[in-house]
Amino acid sequence: MDAITHWSVLLTTAVGLLPLTAAARSFRVSQLPNGNVFSCANCHVNPSGGGTRNPFGKAVEAITGTSSRAFWSPTLAALDSDGDGFSNGTELGDPEGDFTVIPGWKVTNPGNAASKPVENQPPQFTSTPLTAAFQGEPYQYTATASDPENTALTFSKVAGPDWLSVSPTGLVSGTPPDLTFGEFTVTVRVTDSGSPAKSADQTFTLTVVARFTGWQALHFNLPAEANLAGPLADPDADGLPNFIEYALRRNPRAADAPPSIRPVFGPDGEISFTVAVRRDDPKLRVRLEAASEVDFAAPVPGNLVETTPGDGGMQTLRFTDPVKVPAVGSRRFWRLKFELLP
Repeated sequence: MDAITHWSVLLTTAVGLLPLTAAARSFRVSQLPNGNVFSCANCHVNPSGGGTRNPFGKAVEAITGTSSRAFWSPTLAALDSDGDGFSNGTELGDPEGDFTVIPGWKVTNPGNAASKPVENQPPQFTSTPLTAAFQGEPYQYTATASDPENTALTFSKVAGPDWLSVSPTGLVSGTPPDLTFGEFTVTVRVTDSGSPAKSADQTFTLTVVARFTGWQALHFNLPAEANLAGPLADPDADGLPNFIEYALRRNPRAADAPPSIRPVFGPDGEISFTVAVRRDDPKLRVRLEAASEVDFAAPVPGNLVETTPGDGGMQTLRFTDPVKVPAVGSRRFWRLKFELLP
């Protein structure tokens, strides 16, 4: 009678242990980053749990023994338990072992060598750069890219002028200052959050030129001073309208009109004029016209015979009148025309 009662107690105790074993397995799964993806198969050969442990499970057992203490750490994350070439942390989407998982990471089994990440592929740019910028006007280009693994992307500046910046989200922006012109090499880099991280570069040539609207923005408080900034306005009252001030690269706020341009007579009676104008606006055109009457009813176009580049974005143009003054006392009128090509 006593023996039967004794074995009945033992049987009841053994049956009571089964739920505790299942609870322990569930507890271990929750101690892993993304542990729910493979559940018990993270540590056991049998996906349902129990029985033989896989290499990762053996590493966990070596740390915990029979205790229930936490075991995930940077050290365990750095190991490659199944020998597939990828660390345990990389496979579980937590390379650093600090429970900061990579969003959208495709988790693989750290205990199964046949389950391993596809090698991280670099992102690819999907946007076309804006390659023209203007002095005094804000430049903006939003770089975009796609990533095969759909990980988070970060943009940065590798090369470019000082006034240009690149935000982490891909906004390439800046305002070219006055006297800035020419071609600039710009390189934007996009980096994914894979492990290891991969990058791609986008390099393009940014051409900076001048135009009248940018010059207005540099010299006037717009739109408050729109009436002073017009092409025909003369805010400094020096006799030069703003458009001519722009072409000659003068300060529209200072009465600094240059002396009148005087002709130079050549040995054969030819007449030439020289004028220094800006060369950073490809649409700015300067012409000489000559006529025998002051109303320029039938002007004759002058000849551009020489262009000499100078410092500060300037150039010197020399024109000649194709008609020689025939005799003393004859009349000849000249004018320089400044215009913008469409």
